[in-house]
Formats: sequence, C-alpha cells, structure tokens
Amino acid sequence: MGTASIVVIDPAGKALRQTDDWSADIAYGADEQRFTISHLAGAPISAHMRWQVDGTALAGVVDTVCPSVAEDGSSSVSYKGRTVQGVLAGKVLVPPSGSTHLTATGDLNGCIRAVVESCGLDGYLTVPSEASGFEVDGYRYRRFCDAYTGLRMLCASAGARLRFRATGDGIELSAVSATTYGDLPSERVAFDAERTYRPCNHMVGLGEGEGTARQVVHWYADASGNLSQTQTLTGLAEVAQTYDYSGSDDLSADTRAKLAELQGQGTFTAALPDDAGLDVGDRVTAYDSTTGIGVEAQVTKVICRVSLGEAVTSYETGEPQWPEDEE
Repeated sequence: MGTASIVVIDPAGKALRQTDDWSADIAYGADEQRFTISHLAGAPISAHMRWQVDGTALAGVVDTVCPSVAEDGSSSVSYKGRTVQGVLAGKVLVPPSGSTHLTATGDLNGCIRAVVESCGLDGYLTVPSEASGFEVDGYRYRRFCDAYTGLRMLCASAGARLRFRATGDGIELSAVSATTYGDLPSERVAFDAERTYRPCNHMVGLGEGEGTARQVVHWYADASGNLSQTQTLTGLAEVAQTYDYSGSDDLSADTRAKLAELQGQGTFTAALPDDAGLDVGDRVTAYDSTTGIGVEAQVTKVICRVSLGEAVTSYETGEPQWPEDEE
C-alpha cells in the first residue's frame, strides 16, 4: 500500500490535521472491525473523534483513549475503536412491525442508502446517487443481522461487493463489481493448500443408556457432502467416527451438526502481494500445474499495519472452493 496519511476529524466532521507520522493495527471483515492507533504525531485527540485515510477503506471512530505514564515521567497515548465497517456492524437490521424479514428491492445503491438512513448514519456515510448497475428483487435480509453483514450479503447475492472509500467529503459507501485476483499471468498466486478428498462420511451418535438400551443414531454424507440417514459410501469409501454425547437433548440433530462440521474439503492460504488492491468480498483463484489442483476463495478479512506512515496490507480468505475432481 505504501505511504498512508491519516486525517484527524472532529466529531462534527471537520478535518483538523493530516500527518504521515502515525502507527496502527487495523482489521475489518468477517470477525472483527477494530483498530488500535499506537502512535499519532501532534496534539492528543479525544473520544468520538474520527480518522480516515483518503482514497481507501481505512477509517474509524475513537471509542477508547489509553494514556500510559512511565516511572521516569514520560508519557504516551494510544487510541482504540471501531473501523467504519465496525460502525455499521454496531447496527441491527430489525424487521418492520408485522413482518418476519426486512426486504430490499431495486438498485443496490438505493438499497444501501435505505439501510444507512434507517441506521441514522447518513451524516457519516454517503451513497452515490448514480445506479450501481446491480439489482435485487425482494431480497430478504437475515433476521436481526448486523448492518455490515447484511449489506455484504445483499451485495454478494447480486454478484457485487460493498465498497468503502474515504474522501475529503467523508465516507462513501457503494456497491461495485467483485473482482477475482489470479486470473491473469501477472497475478500468479503463491499458496499452500490441503485438498481433502475423503472426509468423515458416517457419524455414529451415542446417547444416553447402557448396553442394548443405549441411544444410537447414524448420519451419513454422500460424495458431494449432502447429509442424510441413508448410506451411499461403503467399503473403502466409508470413513466413520463416533460422537459420544450422552448429555444431548437432541442426539440426532447434534450428530448431524457434528458431521456437517467435518465436510470441509481442505485448507487454503494465499500469499497475496501488498498491492493486490483487494477488499472483503473479492475472490482469489490459484492453480498448481503439477497436481492439477485449482482453488478459489473469498477475501473475508483485510489487515493493515501502519508503521510511521508506511502501510502494509494482508488478507485472509474463507472456506476454499475446489473444482469437481474425478476420483
């Protein structure tokens, strides 16, 4: 990413100063949307102030101020809080009275704007008036999900992703095309993967009771990972385990859930360059010509570490997807 200049903004939205002299750890995506600014040149800032790096998705609100005084009397201060993604994640999408789900219809930018306004964030986030080119019809948000997750899933349903972009006028939020990194020869991806062709496919659930009176249930997975109580893989293809859970209130459901957890078909870790320019919702594809194994995964987290204004970005990906292989 290179040099990143932070803009410090007061709670009313007025820019106070800009500097390259700062250090921070920033993460947003699937399971965290937090930052810690460990060094910031200039006068200390206070809670509720904002910050952003113009032209990027890096921005946030200061929630916690952390002063530190050493024995020699020297002092320092750091700041923690929510990223702009975390601000959205702190809002819950509640269905309208009398409805089971909140729904969305129309161009994605209009749908995003409706959520931003309903969350009371239209003074912080702006949505372009132009159409995104992506539309949904009667999309149903997951019940009581947070707004960040809801908007990400909304965009994904239409083949798009959610984009945050800090500008001098604030934070712009919009739907844009999701990209795939690794499609071009110049985007060769270094990666490590484990492709599992035969995970556990027979789970024997053992419940309460003794001897012949013990509760026993069987759940099976087929070659595609579909679960049922009908066995299709036998002999050399069968991989069975027991699930001893005598305290279960619903042994069958718990045994099924345990088998479902084991249906993953491997792991994938990509070494993506700092300048890949990816964001949450984009995809990474990679291929090994020796084994003929190809893999694709979605970017689920962006991590940015800033040291005295020099920023380095890394990415985490979610569950890998594999092409259909002949066994």
